[in-house]
Amino acid sequence: MPDINMVNMDSQSPINTPSPNPNPPAQQAVKSSWRQLFLFTRKSHTGTLIAALIASAFTAAFKTILAVILGKIFDVIAGFGNGSLSKSETLSDISMWSLVLLGLGIGNWIASTAFLALWVVFGELQASSVRRDMFVGLLAKDMAWFDAQTEGISSLLVRIQT
Repeated sequence: MPDINMVNMDSQSPINTPSPNPNPPAQQAVKSSWRQLFLFTRKSHTGTLIAALIASAFTAAFKTILAVILGKIFDVIAGFGNGSLSKSETLSDISMWSLVLLGLGIGNWIASTAFLALWVVFGELQASSVRRDMFVGLLAKDMAWFDAQTEGISSLLVRIQT
């Protein structure tokens, strides 16, 4: 039996009208897979993909190594603070670790640049592959298919002409 949600004001008798469903059926979320992620990858893209993965690994490694080196620097500072290192030893150790930090920064800069550039290139290769496949698919369609579409350029032209 439908819910009663309106009352006729003249006769004070209820009017039976169905109420809108407050909980419409939820749409199923489509789960993507790794296969779908790389669906448009061609063999010519594998070099860029491998290089991007290697650059990603180097970027992650540099961030991990940075934590270790900063720990070594704080060990030197703590050694100076508790009196186990002299001023000259502390200065030479900090100078050495500063040069290591400089090298690490340059390496991280190069790896991060490669990381970003290679993933952008790989994404553009994927987009190009999708565009090419879509274009080939559209070229294979009959003209009647385009005319039967309710949205798009062909339906717009029909509406403009009539």
